[in-house]
Amino acid sequence: MAREVKLATVQPPCPDAVLRNEEMIEIALQLTDAQGREGPDIVLLPELINIFEVEGHSLSLEDTASTAAVAELTDRFAELAARHGMHLILPVGELREDGLYNSAILLDRQGREIGRYDKTHISQPEKLIYPNIQAGEDFPVFDLDFGRIGIMTCYDCNFPEVAMIYAMKGVEVLFYPRWQSGPSEIYFEIQMRARALDQGIFLVSSSFGVRDGIPWKPGMLFGRSCIIGRDGIILADAGHDQGAVSRCVDLEKPFLVECLDDSMGQGLIKDFNRLIIEDRRPDLIREALRDVLEDQAVLT
Repeated sequence: MAREVKLATVQPPCPDAVLRNEEMIEIALQLTDAQGREGPDIVLLPELINIFEVEGHSLSLEDTASTAAVAELTDRFAELAARHGMHLILPVGELREDGLYNSAILLDRQGREIGRYDKTHISQPEKLIYPNIQAGEDFPVFDLDFGRIGIMTCYDCNFPEVAMIYAMKGVEVLFYPRWQSGPSEIYFEIQMRARALDQGIFLVSSSFGVRDGIPWKPGMLFGRSCIIGRDGIILADAGHDQGAVSRCVDLEKPFLVECLDDSMGQGLIKDFNRLIIEDRRPDLIREALRDVLEDQAVLT
């Protein structure tokens, strides 16, 4: 039987010299509300939405990333989640006792927080901008009423093992909040599509676009918030401008491929996702990684 889910991603405008971060958040709320009226099961917002471009705009991390500030912002999006009966992923920067975390908060259909993911791979720019930033240490999965999901954030996508770990944990939809402008738009498109295709999972990404009235040009954040199928095909794409897109997908529909049956001399139709699960060698991966870790220990 079909198991249909409506996935949605919101692409607010990137803050700049004219558009302040707090104004961007208001637009993000409006876009999320509008998308909510279309009946999605879950909505994704972009990475670090509360602290993007706040330094130098009369705001500080203490103003926007404190526990109280994050709770206040979460409440505003939680109200929309409850109003529209949808799950919502709100990525934020949050100051905790031991430093700043790049975190993604998961809300249920009643607007309650039911989990979060802390970014596990911290980029060099993040370390330079936020010297006290801390990395997460876990890849949690969440069983929602429509299926099992996972979250990876921006730089995490550079490490194929992240998506692989989630796939091995049974994740059906991987959510990917991010913001990117280089090295190139096609680089990130290929990377996102490869993660979906390699693991046979759906991928939903969200980033910042260009505000209304401003033309996009190379070097700017390129947006491209999108929904990608198990076969690596982009099912919905927000393009460069601010906006939102959604798509209904069937989590039970297999990604069919034809496999050669040598004994019969004809093709057999198989579910690619099941083939990946059956043919993967976690035992071999475990042994190889043990050798790598032992070698690294010797070198250090």
